Amino acid sequence: MPRFFNQKRLLFSALLTLAAGAAPAQTLFVGGYQVGGYTGGLRNLDTWSLELNRSALSVEQAMHWTNTFQGLAFRVCNITDSRVMYGLGFNNRHTIIEARYTDAAGVAMRSAFRPRLNELNIIVGYAWLDGRVRAGASLDLGFYTFARRDAPATEFDGSSWHPFHNGEPGLFNSGRSTPAVGTTFFVELAPFSKRGAGFTLRPYYQWQALPPSMFGRYGTLDPDSYEYFLSNVGIEANWAFCFD
Repeated sequence: MPRFFNQKRLLFSALLTLAAGAAPAQTLFVGGYQVGGYTGGLRNLDTWSLELNRSALSVEQAMHWTNTFQGLAFRVCNITDSRVMYGLGFNNRHTIIEARYTDAAGVAMRSAFRPRLNELNIIVGYAWLDGRVRAGASLDLGFYTFARRDAPATEFDGSSWHPFHNGEPGLFNSGRSTPAVGTTFFVELAPFSKRGAGFTLRPYYQWQALPPSMFGRYGTLDPDSYEYFLSNVGIEANWAFCFD
């Protein structure tokens, strides 16, 4: 009997030790910058750039679609005592490409495109090593806009952005804004500070379940040449603040 009670006492002591060593709940405020690229590209931009470069009388700065984007990202996440993570985030992914050329009338022109995706992220995940390693996924709800700016070079800086497509906004019609739904899978690494704070790298992959997909330049459907792919891969460099 004494041996049995000694075993129970040892087991109870071990459980108390584990409980004392468990990380308390923590809240992370994260802000940073992201760069990446669309995994399928935006084929309509490739086609438009080629057409513009060939049709212009003189191209001083050719338009080339680089398939890259950048933007700010912010999140607030809570990590529970059981290391489950949940939170909300916001990010903006955009790029601007521009060409300078002389049109058939001899006027110096500037033309630019701006694809942009603004999203709200509903985040769930899990944390290891006191929050220094975190992994999970998010449901991404946002709006995609595609704007154009085209004007004589002398008037370009004062000109405004306008929709590339002249259709009305809608679920499957790319006007001023088009709903987009996606899922992001990510890993966050914060090796230089306790509790997951400090400098953080966040590689990720986003798959778009509901991207704008088949929109011609002037409201017509052309699935072969004018198709949007919003699925993307990228990396964020963040700074995180931790609060217990």
